[in-house]
Amino acid sequence: MMGARNVAVQQIVYVLLTISCFAVLSNAGVRDDLEATYDGPTTRYYDWTVESATVTVNCVTVPRIVVNGEFPGPTIYAVEGDRIVINVTNKANTDVSIHWHGVRQILSNWHDGVPYITECPLKQDEYFVYNFTVENQQGTVFWHAHISWLRATVVGALIVYPRSFTYPYPKPDEEFTVLLGEWWNTDPNAVEIGGVYTGGGFHVADALLINGKPGSLYNCSDVEGISTFKVKSGKTYLLRVINAGLNTETFLGIANHTQTVVSADGEYVLPKDINTSFISPGQTLDVLITADQEPGTYYMESKSYSSILITDTTVLPPVVVMSLRNDEPKIPASAIFQYDTSPPLDPSQTFFPALPEENDTDPTFRFLDSLHTLYPDQVPAQATRKQFFTVGLGTQPCNPDTKVQNCTLATVAHINNITWVQPVSSVLKAYYFGIGGVYKTDFPDIPQHFFDFTNADSPDTPEQRTELGTRLSVIKYGTVIDLVLQGMNNLLFQNHPFHLHGHSFWVLGRGMGNFDPNTSPSGLNYHDPPFRFTVDVPTRGWVAIRWKANNPGVWFFHCHLEKHTTWGMMMGFIVLNGDGPDETLPPPPEHLTSCST
Repeated sequence: MMGARNVAVQQIVYVLLTISCFAVLSNAGVRDDLEATYDGPTTRYYDWTVESATVTVNCVTVPRIVVNGEFPGPTIYAVEGDRIVINVTNKANTDVSIHWHGVRQILSNWHDGVPYITECPLKQDEYFVYNFTVENQQGTVFWHAHISWLRATVVGALIVYPRSFTYPYPKPDEEFTVLLGEWWNTDPNAVEIGGVYTGGGFHVADALLINGKPGSLYNCSDVEGISTFKVKSGKTYLLRVINAGLNTETFLGIANHTQTVVSADGEYVLPKDINTSFISPGQTLDVLITADQEPGTYYMESKSYSSILITDTTVLPPVVVMSLRNDEPKIPASAIFQYDTSPPLDPSQTFFPALPEENDTDPTFRFLDSLHTLYPDQVPAQATRKQFFTVGLGTQPCNPDTKVQNCTLATVAHINNITWVQPVSSVLKAYYFGIGGVYKTDFPDIPQHFFDFTNADSPDTPEQRTELGTRLSVIKYGTVIDLVLQGMNNLLFQNHPFHLHGHSFWVLGRGMGNFDPNTSPSGLNYHDPPFRFTVDVPTRGWVAIRWKANNPGVWFFHCHLEKHTTWGMMMGFIVLNGDGPDETLPPPPEHLTSCST
């Protein structure tokens, strides 16, 4: 239990008296309307325009690319089995694509929204109709731009309710969406370009956000307001938490309130009571909160977790090393859990959460290891193929256009020592129509070299200089894959939240150091591992997942830290057709965008 922080009381009073509250609307009304009118699966239509609009965040008012003039963007509400049709028109002065993150896109690979993988991006004044059905899944997922760093502002929630509108836990009285994000005072696309030109250093975000607002610790809440969740004593609330940030993993806590985790990445887990949750970019959590404290103002905070440990400061330019060492926003985002019978922002009844230190790894392991699926009978008993991928950073010769003097090597990222090269046309189109020269199908199941991956004192290895290529792994339909993702010591250690498109996977376990094929499997959870679509590869360690390739098409697999995607930490799987129409990739829609200029 924690009261006011150890800061001057008069400072707290001043901050509280100058904050304006921005009430977060409950989703319960939408949920109840859907339930009252539900008569079976239906088609839900949306018309979106991607455009530039004026946005005020963190004391700056700037133009940003958004959807329908909104930041965060509009929320999609659906029921499992519904078809969702979204007509997206691009009026922005940059290319755009929209990815439906966590939607498994069963037999709708063409609508996954990944530029140069499943589609060509929408140029200015072009449109595309995304058309897919949310089959055999429910819960909290989201959508975001999947090109450049537009995800910073082109983002929103996608909530899928069960057809029965019942849950394996008591039905909450109300529910709120908690969208975590990051904000740059400058154009995030320019941040990406600048980082590439400097040889690898990216400007850290200027603020963390909760529902588009940084909160009172950033001294702008008197003008912009602070996200406020208004609650009633004795009521239970479902928080649909989404980490839509680009580069920051976070701890999340609410002062004096227990979080009961009931779902992770849209899949039910055994309920688990915790004080602090941990969530990486590309992950979602559903947590229950009961308003069981004395009426007052209780702060919610989202605080950065930093996993970085630099192992070699001699290879990279000093500006890059400095950037890597200051890689996370240092000030938490905040929101308010406000009881309706308490005077708003009364300093004597205001409480703050106690969150772990930003580099404390133990709470992340404890939280992730506490998650267990509610449906252990769905876990495949055996794998039929094994893969071992190393993931980390490396170097390539500096771009001739770099702005860093005397630059010889620039930071890149890799999987199995291969840095992804963006093709100039759609891989899915090339695969479907048999067009050559776009990609290769020789992505290796294991790395070329084995060594002490997590020993910071290991000598230089061939993996410090990566290979370039657009290389994919071909998987036979129905194959069950055991995949180990092994972190590496090249240049630095850092977590890597990996996201698989078109499928979810069972997280069998994780460990520190090097994965040992002789001893590590005995410690894995084959009984009730959580079923997720984004998983952390821990710093100085490994994670093991199991997934079934039962959705034909071309599916992207990548680190969900945008800086690492920019550096090339990505690859793709081609899942071949199976037998019959239910296991065969359908033809493309009539209207496909073109990659030609």
